[in-house]
Amino acid sequence: MFKLAKRLFRPFVAMILFCILFSVPGSSFADSSYPINDCAIIEKNGKYGIVDADGNTVLPIEYYIPLDQFVPGEETVCIKVYQATEPGYTDIRDISYALDNGRLKAGFFHLGSGYFSGCNWPYVFVSNEYATVRNDESRHALLNAETGEIILDYQYDWIAPYVTEGWVYVGLWPTEYSEEMGDWIREDAYVNLDGTVLRAPDGYWFSEVYEPVVNGTVPVYEEETGNERIMRIEEILMLEKEQQP
Repeated sequence: MFKLAKRLFRPFVAMILFCILFSVPGSSFADSSYPINDCAIIEKNGKYGIVDADGNTVLPIEYYIPLDQFVPGEETVCIKVYQATEPGYTDIRDISYALDNGRLKAGFFHLGSGYFSGCNWPYVFVSNEYATVRNDESRHALLNAETGEIILDYQYDWIAPYVTEGWVYVGLWPTEYSEEMGDWIREDAYVNLDGTVLRAPDGYWFSEVYEPVVNGTVPVYEEETGNERIMRIEEILMLEKEQQP
C-alpha cells in the first residue's frame, strides 16, 4: 500500500516541482526542465544542472546530462553526468566518441544522497546502487553510487554494476595472450564483494551476458554441447579447489 501511494504521489510532486522551478526567484531562467525523483534537471544554453523540490541547486548548471538515460516508468536514482559538451558534440554518439578520445570525462550523481563523483573517468556505467568506472589504463572498478566508496578496486576488464546476493559479474583482467586469436584471452567470472573470485569449472563457461545469482546458484554452459546447467556456488568453489594442482 505504501509503495502504491508513493508511486501515485510522485506525479503530484513533479507537478509542484515544475511550478516551483518556474516561479521562484533565481530559477525561472531555465530553458527547459525534466522532473526526476522529486528533483528536476534543468537546462540553460546547452548546459545542465539539478535543483531539488525547494528550488535549491544541488548540481550547478555546468554539465551535460543525457535525458535518454531515463526510461519512463522505471525509477532512476543514480544518473550519468558528463562534462559540458564541446561545440559539435550534440548527441550521445558524439559524446561517446569524445570520451573515447579523452576529450571529455564522465561521472555520476546520486539523487537520493546528493553525492556527486565529479567527472573523472572516460567511462561510467550505473545502476541505482552501484557505479562502474574505468580509469585511463582501461581497468574498471565498482563504486558505491550513494557514497563513492570503492567496493572493488581497479583490476578488472569490465564490471556489471548489478550486485545479487553479494556477487557481481565481471571480466577478469587478461593475463595470457593467444597468438592464434591475435588477442588477449578474456575470462568472465563472478566476484563476491568480499573479493572471492568464482571461476567456471573446467569444461564449462559462464554466459557472456550478465546473469544474476539466484538462491545461491548460477547458470553454466558445457563447452562440448553448449547445454545449460544450473550449479550451486558452493559446488563450483569445491570443484575449483579439487581442480587446483
